[in-house]
Amino acid sequence: MQKQSMWSRWNSWNHQQASIWSLILLSMVSLSFFLSDWLISIATFADITLGFVLTTLIVIGAFKVKTRQIKWIGLPLAIILINNGYQFFTNDSFNIRLGIASFIKIAFYLVVITGLFNYIKERSFEKKFLLILNWAALILGVIGIYITIALYSDGQLPYRFFWEFTRYDIYSYFFESNPAIIRTRSLFSEPAHFGYFLNLVLAFNLFSRIKFEKQWLFNFLLTLIIFSTFSYSMIGIMGLSFGMKITKKIIDKEMKWRSSYWVLTIGLVVLMVVFWEFIEVTLVQRTLALFSGEDTSAQMRLIESWQYIQRDTILFGNGVGHTPVITNTFAYFQSDLGILGTVAALALTISIMKHNFALGVLFVLLNVSKGGYLGPAYWLMVLCVLVFMNHTGPEYSKRQFKIYNPSNFKVGG
Repeated sequence: MQKQSMWSRWNSWNHQQASIWSLILLSMVSLSFFLSDWLISIATFADITLGFVLTTLIVIGAFKVKTRQIKWIGLPLAIILINNGYQFFTNDSFNIRLGIASFIKIAFYLVVITGLFNYIKERSFEKKFLLILNWAALILGVIGIYITIALYSDGQLPYRFFWEFTRYDIYSYFFESNPAIIRTRSLFSEPAHFGYFLNLVLAFNLFSRIKFEKQWLFNFLLTLIIFSTFSYSMIGIMGLSFGMKITKKIIDKEMKWRSSYWVLTIGLVVLMVVFWEFIEVTLVQRTLALFSGEDTSAQMRLIESWQYIQRDTILFGNGVGHTPVITNTFAYFQSDLGILGTVAALALTISIMKHNFALGVLFVLLNVSKGGYLGPAYWLMVLCVLVFMNHTGPEYSKRQFKIYNPSNFKVGG
């Protein structure tokens, strides 16, 4: 009888522990969302966590990239390489070190999300992943509410250790510097960033085909937590998500009243009555200010984010990573990478809309509300949207290109 190789025994053991590995890896992905605003030097804690995820996938032999996916990794990287070369020879203000660092970051994110996408889809872990994301959102909500209560207690409860690697300033949690209204931001640097994650999870619950027990209760709790952020844009996106869901149910003639809806309706009415003073200040007055032109946040997202685009740089942009902080990811692509970057971003958006229109709309709104494609949050969103936009999609081709598989190497006879 032939002696089993070390790698074969290792692979066999990993296969037996598949459930545990999946729980660890998917939880680490959720944790990466938590830590996307936590900075250590020039990297985020999420980058480190994703590095651990990638290493684990490789070590257990679960990291795979399909042949046809190589071009989807190579194409954006080729665009950035060409852009870096062009900027280096024609743009005196271009920082080549920043360009190379940005290229490496994007290459890392592309490899990680591709490996994770294949890992989740091959093993049909979509439902497990969604459940983990929901529980992660609720845990973040509990932490966020505790921090909010601690802030209202005026120092009676400890909370600053939660924000050790992010912001402390009052502008990150007071509503327009008003100490009477504290916005829940949990472990994120801003309430809107927290709402960004919560809206994603809520949308996956509403628009994916995955259903699980008590899903309505998770949706209800997510709704309350999003309200507690008092983020105008995130509450608006949440409202639009529910609007699209109700509209679809009406069109499909699936709108049936259930007893659980009474709990949702009564609960929301009671909360609106109790917190009406907060709602009036943060939502009603804000809406009136937008229509009157006094509030310029919408103008910043839709118009001012495009201010760094010049006529002479419209084709190749200013260089990857060379645009100051703005709140619109599409404007980032155009400003940094020019027409090719914008076309790539629009192609991805159109593809998502083609598979799942509602998630495509949400993808656009979140990219307009929170800018940045050089951080982990954007790429984690892309991963999750690709996973949930059509979880019953075409089966994987047997033809795969394996970047690394320990079974290809044998030790012993």
